[in-house]
Amino acid sequence: MIENHVKYTTRARYFTSNNEFDSVEEVVYVLHGYGQLAYYFLRKFKSLFNDRTLFVAPEAPYRYYLNHNSGRVGATWMTREDRLTDISNYVNYLESLHDEIKKKYNPRKITVLGFSQGAATASRWVAQGSILPNRFILWASVFPPDMDYSFDIPKFNRSEVILVCGTKDEFIDNEKWKSHTDFLIESGLKFSEKRFEGVHDIDIRTLDQILNSTHEQR
Repeated sequence: MIENHVKYTTRARYFTSNNEFDSVEEVVYVLHGYGQLAYYFLRKFKSLFNDRTLFVAPEAPYRYYLNHNSGRVGATWMTREDRLTDISNYVNYLESLHDEIKKKYNPRKITVLGFSQGAATASRWVAQGSILPNRFILWASVFPPDMDYSFDIPKFNRSEVILVCGTKDEFIDNEKWKSHTDFLIESGLKFSEKRFEGVHDIDIRTLDQILNSTHEQR
C-alpha cells in the first residue's frame, strides 16, 4: 500500500476573552493540554481578563469522546500517527490565527503560553512559524525532544522565556525538572523559572505575577 496526502480547506475554532475593542496592548495565546477544550481552558484565566489584554485560546483540531463513544469531549493537538503532517497542519492553523488577530487588534505585545501537551505545540509553533512573541511561557511541560536546538534556541532567545511548573506536578518530578533545565542551560537557552506549590494545572496567582513583572533570565 502507498500512503498519500491531499490538501483541502478546513476551519478551526478558537475563543477570546472579549471582542469589544479595536486594539489591545497585549495578546496572550493560551494553548490547552491533552483532552481539554479551549472554552473550558479559557475560563481558568477569567479573573485576569481586562480591557488592555486579549486572551486567545485556540482549540486543538482533533476532538474525541473522553469515555469510549459518548459523554464528554476533549481535543488533542496530535498523536504519534502521521505526526509530522499533524504538526505542519497545526502550525499553519496557528499562523493563520495569529495573522487574523494581528489585523483585528494590532497588539503591541505578544505572549504565548503552552500548557502540558499545548506547551509542545506552542514550542513547535514558535520554532517553525513566523511568530516572534515578546514572552514565551512553557507551563507544566518540557520542550519537545524533536526540536533542533542548534537552530531553534537563537530564535527563542529573542523572547523572554519562562518555565513554570508546580512542585507537586504528577507528570514532572523535581529530578526530571532539574535535568531538563540543566540541559537547557548547557544548550545556551536564556530563561527564568517559576515554581509554585501545586499540581499539574494553571496557577492563576503565579501567572498574574508573571504577566505583571519581568524575570531575571539564567
